Amino acid sequence: MTTIRLTRPQKRAEVVCTRWIAVACRVSCCVFLLIANTALKAQSAVADDGAGVDNNQSNVFERWRSAIANDRASELLSLWQGSSDKPALLEARTGNGKDAFMIAAKTGHTDLFDLLLEAGADPDSSTVTGGTPIMFAALGNHPELVKRLIAAGADPNRQGSNGWSALTIAAAKGFPDLIRLLVSVGARPDVLDVYRWSPLMRAVDNGHTDAVTAILAVGDVDVEQQDEAGNTALHYAVAHGNAIMVTALLEAGADPDVLNRDRLSPRQLAFTGSASESLSPLFER
Repeated sequence: MTTIRLTRPQKRAEVVCTRWIAVACRVSCCVFLLIANTALKAQSAVADDGAGVDNNQSNVFERWRSAIANDRASELLSLWQGSSDKPALLEARTGNGKDAFMIAAKTGHTDLFDLLLEAGADPDSSTVTGGTPIMFAALGNHPELVKRLIAAGADPNRQGSNGWSALTIAAAKGFPDLIRLLVSVGARPDVLDVYRWSPLMRAVDNGHTDAVTAILAVGDVDVEQQDEAGNTALHYAVAHGNAIMVTALLEAGADPDVLNRDRLSPRQLAFTGSASESLSPLFER
């Protein structure tokens, strides 16, 4: 076998060539790694952008529901105006079923109310316990929004799980103008709650004289309605020592001798209670 011997210049050339090949390989590896790293970063950026959009959208819905839960109508308006998914916001509710339209009605925020109604908000939507926008408007004492809800198709006689209607709320809160409005659009003045209390009885028990007057002015109110304990509105007026309400109820035809479950009548209570000095003369007529 013939052995080829390299001369010194040839050996030096071989070494230089080998070194250049090594350098070229290293450069190629670096370029490859750089390209791969750039591609991974690009993919990561795209993924992050997508996650950012999802996170931002999720954050909007969290803030939306929080604003509903805390009656922050102005924040709801701001979120609505900046949202790209208004239909989803319109349908979003809290755990108890409240929506933004109910908050607009309760707080009297007409700008938010107008936008949501125009977007298709349901004027008769309800919470888990049966609360409706008209009940929320009654709670906030907003007659103009009640009118608009009625015009949009809201039912003034809807009752919640406790039996309260918008009129019951108005009576319990002492809003005489709202009572008159609700009666004028067909709200029933004798609706009963789960304890068989009427709006009249709620107004009497809470001491709202003007509300009592507004209900009695309807003319066909059952002043003899008895609750589950057998008490009438007159029983409660006497129990509270309210001579003005006692007089109004007696003039409306309330029977002073109706017995409750304890076999006590308003007349008996008037003569034995702490306010007997002021009330008893009213029952001697």
